[in-house]
Amino acid sequence: MCDVLIIGGGLSGLQVAAGLISQRLKVVLLEARPRLGGRILGLPGVADEPLYDAGPAWVWPDLQPRMSRLLAALDLETFAQETQGRLILQGAGGRREEAAQTFASAPASMRVTGGLSTLVARLEAQLRSVDVQCDTVVTALACDGSGVCVTARCGSGVRRYRAPTVVVAVPPRLVAGWEFAPALPAEAQARLAAVPTWMAGHAKCIAVYPKPFWRAAGLSGQAFSQVGPLGEIHDASVPGHGQGALMGFFTWPHALRKERRERLVQDVCAQLGALFGAPAAVPTRIHIHDWAAEPFTATAADTRPLHEHPVYRPLSWRGTRWEGRLLFAGTEVAAEQGGYLEGALAAAERALAQIRGTMGP
Repeated sequence: MCDVLIIGGGLSGLQVAAGLISQRLKVVLLEARPRLGGRILGLPGVADEPLYDAGPAWVWPDLQPRMSRLLAALDLETFAQETQGRLILQGAGGRREEAAQTFASAPASMRVTGGLSTLVARLEAQLRSVDVQCDTVVTALACDGSGVCVTARCGSGVRRYRAPTVVVAVPPRLVAGWEFAPALPAEAQARLAAVPTWMAGHAKCIAVYPKPFWRAAGLSGQAFSQVGPLGEIHDASVPGHGQGALMGFFTWPHALRKERRERLVQDVCAQLGALFGAPAAVPTRIHIHDWAAEPFTATAADTRPLHEHPVYRPLSWRGTRWEGRLLFAGTEVAAEQGGYLEGALAAAERALAQIRGTMGP
């Protein structure tokens, strides 16, 4: 028995746990993966240090006050996304062109020094009083008059947990696949399944080189392609580490990536060589991370590409036995900036306010 059980160790779940430390509550956090961070994942460069972000990579502190405060509290620094130099465009026929000016957002897109996995590591270090259990896959929830019983797979066995309050900090579509007792109303089940998981259908590539050679040629490292496999490419080099890196988002959908899985690295290297020159075709290290293939991120419904940013909003169990017992967190249920890291923090903030409202100061 614990006071609060948190399901999901991504940014939102971690922030809820961190916010409860001072409340002298017994808190348990369950995470299905063997690691914390959810869609925040660091990939190594030439050495094994996780410098590069396989998931979200950018923050906008001027527009994201919660993220700005968190970075300051964790003593993390940021640097601006590199945009200096010419932009490469690749048309539908494969023709390569250059533009004198690259694309830069305003305010500037910022990256966290050391990668966002550093943020996760520093948040995790604060959770010494929280019982964190990874490799724990929730399968069922049962609610009675005094609380919620959570059933989870742990290795080859099954564990059960009980708490008066449970915070669900995983994508709603994953929650729709759990077993509920009493069963959720059909309308509530459909509402969960209809919420798209942000970036769940996407894949990302990181190609690492001994140095950012494209800069000497006056290129920004930024490219947009109508051919693929990568549709959008940026300079992912980290200041002070010497090595260079290019980060690319796949434009090919999951079905095509899966079909060409055996040749995907060759396809990517060939495209990079065609865009940035022969050295780009032979990276020192290359990573391809397909989020659509991750069962703790994506469902079959998420493999269909999103063509616009979904409108996210808070969900509740109002009118059911689950009201007040089961709370939502996670960026897909944020009242503002849903899909972004700021949305994950906003949803955590709302869940914490609900917990404090229920339990008192």
